[in-house]
Amino acid sequence: MATKFCVLLLGDAKTSQIPFIFSTSMSEVIDKAAALKMGADDYLIKPFDMKSLLAVVESRMLAGKRQVHEIEASFR
Repeated sequence: MATKFCVLLLGDAKTSQIPFIFSTSMSEVIDKAAALKMGADDYLIKPFDMKSLLAVVESRMLAGKRQVHEIEASFR
């Protein structure tokens, strides 16, 4: 289900820039590799602690801010 949603999200120009973080109980390396290859930005294995979730979200937010600054700089 999440994989289909990820593909739909990334395949639409309106939503393709939204970070996608998998949260799953599938802990096999191949599952993580497949999700990341599909375009997911990160992969958290359940159960995970709140610090891990916050670190991943903060990392994605910082990456988004950097991207905005780069785009703004290109117009100057």
